[in-house]
Amino acid sequence: MDFTVRNPKRAAEIFATVADMSRAETLTTLHHEQSPDYFSRGRLDPEARRLVIKGTRIGDPSVLVT
Repeated sequence: MDFTVRNPKRAAEIFATVADMSRAETLTTLHHEQSPDYFSRGRLDPEARRLVIKGTRIGDPSVLVT
């Protein structure tokens, strides 16, 4: 993400090649992307993970409390 923020034109060229899109399309996409603060730096939050797992079980009759 840091590279993309510092080098949007070069990042657009790379994305365009990989995604088979025009450079203009990918540059527009990058300009409308979330701020770098939105993305994780790779730290795993155990509580967030627990909530995600719990959320996937909603509607699973095997975990219903009776």
